[in-house]
Amino acid sequence: PNMAIVTDPLAGVPEPAVGACTSSTATGNGYTSTGGDTISEGTYCGGITVGGGKTLNVNPGTYILLGGGLQVNGSSNLIGTGVTFFNTVWMSRDPTADNVGNANQYKPVVFSGGSSTNLTAPASGSLSGILFFQDRLLPSGDLNKQNTISGGGSAIFQGDLYFSTTPLVFSGGSSINPEGVTLVAATITISGGSAYIGTGAPSGGTETTGITTTKLYE
Repeated sequence: PNMAIVTDPLAGVPEPAVGACTSSTATGNGYTSTGGDTISEGTYCGGITVGGGKTLNVNPGTYILLGGGLQVNGSSNLIGTGVTFFNTVWMSRDPTADNVGNANQYKPVVFSGGSSTNLTAPASGSLSGILFFQDRLLPSGDLNKQNTISGGGSAIFQGDLYFSTTPLVFSGGSSINPEGVTLVAATITISGGSAYIGTGAPSGGTETTGITTTKLYE
């Protein structure tokens, strides 16, 4: 309350292009990890889910979550270096487009249940320093769009967590790496000794997004 409005510090970063669905998600039902598997960059129609205590490895690159969001639950883990997750939905890109399966259902980014995820953003390129990137066209004000890290997880994130029109919540004793993290969101809630916030450059990388000091953007 009573704070001056802060402009979007990442407004100039271009959004990645949305391509054709990967073969594994052509039906629009998303990708569900089987445990110990590895996936590569692409457009995941229906999102990505890791549950049941499984671990999913992701190769470096840009992962387009076209509906379905990213769900990592039940002591499951997501491991990757040099990655960006762009969370979007068909209807925000083109209201006249045909939808693929569940791809028209937007879901947020959620880590819960003791996840030991370890993710690092790219150290170079147009998305340097950005780990999570929410589609700017998504409307605000819907609690179903709340991005959450909760449940006492020990997840480590290095990079910008960018949710310009949706809420971001850290709760239940979750932790993030105290260096190399910047939170940018419509609203930010931190509770239960949850989080530390540092600068925006990933480990070993160069900050190119314009965030060079420790700040809380809301």
